[in-house]
Amino acid sequence: NDWLANGDLLSQRQAAYSIMVENIPPSFRSPVVLADFFNSLYPNQVFSVSVCLNLDNIRGLISKRDRALRKLRKASIVSLTKGHDSKIKTEKRFLFFGGREIPAS
Repeated sequence: NDWLANGDLLSQRQAAYSIMVENIPPSFRSPVVLADFFNSLYPNQVFSVSVCLNLDNIRGLISKRDRALRKLRKASIVSLTKGHDSKIKTEKRFLFFGGREIPAS
């Protein structure tokens, strides 16, 4: 069998001509937009485009949100078990991502 002896010729060509691009401008961080860009440079030579983003900061934000939700649930349970009003009192202001203070409506 030729495939067993030589492997998949298409994937070998792709691997031989694969590139990694870093520091992609935000407006190009879409596989469709990036594929269009490379197709304009290399017409009909782009087989596929994958965009991998560094999302490490998202994990930290999700953890922070989860901690806040746990504290809110705990405060709600404590309030209900002590017979307080079921509404949780919050401050009139909150911080938006980036640290900007936004007045609550």
